[in-house]
Amino acid sequence: MDPTPPPVTSQTSPYPRPQLQGDGPACPRCSSTQTKEVKYTWWGGVLGPKMMNLQKCQSCKFQFNRNTRKSVAAAVWVYNIVVLGVSLVIIFLIRSAF
Repeated sequence: MDPTPPPVTSQTSPYPRPQLQGDGPACPRCSSTQTKEVKYTWWGGVLGPKMMNLQKCQSCKFQFNRNTRKSVAAAVWVYNIVVLGVSLVIIFLIRSAF
């Protein structure tokens, strides 16, 4: 009888395996798996990339939605227009109150 426990592999480990660079979803433009989650952008801060499941390919720099694997360009425009509209309404309400 061998007293040593069996080795722990990725299939038997009770802990989730961390996502390593190169282990992300394939890029729809160049098919590279060298993608990573985007944490911050100029247009959406920290909230925008989370809302759009934004990934960025390290090979061709293409940004895409992790779930749909499509470009987020149109969604960025909509996001910015909505934020601009809400900002203008708030400014109008503040100015009309005084």
